Amino acid sequence: MGERNRPHVEITTQIGCPIRCKYCPQALLLSRYKGPSRLSMTDFVKICDRIPDHVDIHFSGMCEPFVNPEAVEMAEYAAKKNRLSIFTTLTGLDKDKYDRLRKIPYRWFCVHVPDGQLNTKMKCTPAYLDLLRYVTENRPDCEKFWFSIHGDYHPATIPIIVHFESENNLIDRAGNLDLAWVKKTEKESARCSC
Repeated sequence: MGERNRPHVEITTQIGCPIRCKYCPQALLLSRYKGPSRLSMTDFVKICDRIPDHVDIHFSGMCEPFVNPEAVEMAEYAAKKNRLSIFTTLTGLDKDKYDRLRKIPYRWFCVHVPDGQLNTKMKCTPAYLDLLRYVTENRPDCEKFWFSIHGDYHPATIPIIVHFESENNLIDRAGNLDLAWVKKTEKESARCSC
């Protein structure tokens, strides 16, 4: 199996994302999910200890990982055994938490940023832009670092991220978007054995 297609497990640290991006099916997820709303560190350790060493762990899923206050600790724990990838908007992080994260080696580290069409519903506050600038000046140790933009560049982010790799690769995996330019994907069944 090629490096690009390494097996991985997506970790959703919380059900109910406060960002509510246009492309994310939060209402559908909340209406169908009946379990605990937040992954505890105790449960994460049980799950993580059962994931084989050759399987990557992606902190992504259906919620911003770091709205869970234990997510940084989860990443630190998981990095002892598995390769990690992070997909984050930086919500829930500050410079101190980010500094803990950037000490971990990653396969991929992707930062989702606000776009000009507000598909990613985040405000470009001075505090957010300061943290975004800090991340670009203090990149994590990873094989690939990039920005994910689901639309045109937001004017406030351009001076900070324009010189870095970025992707505009919005995929309608949940089938909840009515945008002609968005790639539709076929639903696949998955096998999980935890």
